[in-house]
Amino acid sequence: MDTSEAYAPPKSAVIDAAVEAPKIPLTFKILLIVLVLLDVLGRFGGGVGGGAGGIVWDGVLAIAAWRTLAGSRPASRVLGGLLTLMTLGSAVEAVTMLRTNPVAGYVVFALDAYMLGLVFYLFFSPVMQAVFRKADAKKWSGG
Repeated sequence: MDTSEAYAPPKSAVIDAAVEAPKIPLTFKILLIVLVLLDVLGRFGGGVGGGAGGIVWDGVLAIAAWRTLAGSRPASRVLGGLLTLMTLGSAVEAVTMLRTNPVAGYVVFALDAYMLGLVFYLFFSPVMQAVFRKADAKKWSGG
């Protein structure tokens, strides 16, 4: 051992373990993609709002989902807002369905719970917040 290295830390402490960047969980990605696909296929399958407004809505939803999965915080806020509006609209639809077709009403309520779960995870999950902080830091650092 050299005298110049007498106070050096052990070699195992010198090697920095690569800090893994926070990533969006695969489960969230799959659930979000499935929801967007269900909405798009439902729209083209004769669902409510199949006109130009529905196509624009699906386009904005798909773009917001894509940008959210890329780590964009503003896109995640847009996506959360769209999912919240979709949940409120389908909850009203589910309440009216309960009178005529209870099974369909409960299915729509289950879909509402699914969407609300995504919204709560998007807004309040520490993992998602870490992903957005990392993306914001990268954006503002220029790299």
